[in-house]
Amino acid sequence: MAVDNMIQKVFGSKSHVKVLMFLYKLSKVRSETTMKELERRTGISRVTLVKVVSDLIKTKIVAIRGATKGQVIRIVDTPQKKVVWGFIKDFERSFYMRR
Repeated sequence: MAVDNMIQKVFGSKSHVKVLMFLYKLSKVRSETTMKELERRTGISRVTLVKVVSDLIKTKIVAIRGATKGQVIRIVDTPQKKVVWGFIKDFERSFYMRR
């Protein structure tokens, strides 16, 4: 999808973009997921996901709850998340408006 490519230019790593896009779409339905679901839905290896989720924790977009085995990743309602979600929404809107 072209929106992913535009966002990738801004955010960098393709893995980060895949996770951000998944979390963005998920946030419309619910605010929690697991590492296992992230791994299955994004197709990213667990090792890479740990690094990506760690970066998202540092930027306060997600928080982790639970033990190592049963970790629940919760999308945090912070100003940082609102900026990123707004950015993604604007990219989607501008992309589809040009078509």
